[in-house]
Amino acid sequence: MNPKASKKREMILDAAMKSILEHGYRKTTLEDIAGELGLTKTALYYYFKSKDDLVLALADRQLITLLEDQKKILELDKDIMDRLCDIIDYKADFTDKVTSSYKNIFEEIFEIVPFLRNRIIEHTSQSINMIIQYMEKAWEGKKPPVNIPAFSAFFEFSHQVFGMKLYAKLSNEGLACSTEEFVIEIKNIIRKALTQND
Repeated sequence: MNPKASKKREMILDAAMKSILEHGYRKTTLEDIAGELGLTKTALYYYFKSKDDLVLALADRQLITLLEDQKKILELDKDIMDRLCDIIDYKADFTDKVTSSYKNIFEEIFEIVPFLRNRIIEHTSQSINMIIQYMEKAWEGKKPPVNIPAFSAFFEFSHQVFGMKLYAKLSNEGLACSTEEFVIEIKNIIRKALTQND
């Protein structure tokens, strides 16, 4: 896609997100988005064939940003434990921003577009594989203190709790710790696990 088309695609995604946040997924139409941008419906169809395609593209944009930012953190010149703890902080902050911004549309979108779950599964798999790669590099030629694939899966799933509706409900009712306390405990577990055999 040429730079002009790529810029227009991003403008369409921004307009779609604005419309979905204002009106909800069900009430947002491709015609509304095209009208907002002064495009014909045919011009919009060149970029996105359906509303579901738009939602997938919006999800991909968020998930790609997450993976790119995670990679930047993993490439820092720091101890692997510190990099993993930085990722926990980053993802807790990211989840907090996303859930507070989009809280009114998450459940609606998951009900209507269940295949978004497949995108999230793909993202989770990519994230776990990235963690495995950087952990194996950190312990190259040495015996790691943990089973790296299992630890990487634990690491990935531990911070996904932040976005869970059940966790938020339990935390608000005082039955679970705050996100801040949860982050501190995950980081403590990471540090203990990765230093136990040093």
